[in-house]
Amino acid sequence: MSRSYAEPGTVPQFGEIWRAYSDQTFLMGLQLVDIDQARAWVPDGLKIVPILPGKTLGSLLLASYGAGSTLAYHECIVMPALVAFGGSIGLWVSHLYVDDERSCSGGRLLGYPKEMATFDWQEDPTHRVTISQGDATLCTIASTPTTRRFPFWLGGPTLSLAGDDAIFSASRFHAHYGRTRLAIKIPPDSPLAASTLTAPTLAFSGSHMHGNLAEFARRIGRLPVGTPIS
Repeated sequence: MSRSYAEPGTVPQFGEIWRAYSDQTFLMGLQLVDIDQARAWVPDGLKIVPILPGKTLGSLLLASYGAGSTLAYHECIVMPALVAFGGSIGLWVSHLYVDDERSCSGGRLLGYPKEMATFDWQEDPTHRVTISQGDATLCTIASTPTTRRFPFWLGGPTLSLAGDDAIFSASRFHAHYGRTRLAIKIPPDSPLAASTLTAPTLAFSGSHMHGNLAEFARRIGRLPVGTPIS
């Protein structure tokens, strides 16, 4: 499998690494999620991994990829549970919104359920992003200011499905990170309304980010045909 970087401006093929650069704020939230609630978001063929009794790990990521990236676009990833399949463990990607058609096409090759959306991105004086589809608001995410930042890498593995093929992938981002608090508002008619990822236990705000998306992507097995969502 090729481990080369995708050419800038092209739709990355399976096995190609996406470059990521951003001068805008990069947000990641981590939260304990009740396993019973997470099951509604996870296909039956994947095992939810507990990290505490009755709890799994969920995450939300918000990023803007700009000049120097393989593709320039905004992105919001919803990952409601840590799951295992075929000897691999990663966060399950249940929803993923972007504002670039090429990103949609490339992401679907990796099994990511990418959908088009509009991002109203307000960087100053406080960081606030509203994500919509047409006239319908999906969610609004705001973060508190961060003063002290330290450079380090942040990221991790994900699991996704392309048809019945389970795919393991990993991404990582280097930035100057600081602790923040996220306020996430989801309208009752949003497809994310049943999500419990509205009060992250731990959240980071990053600046001057660079990194790699879809590193080490590989197919790790096939779920039974027609595997449903619980």
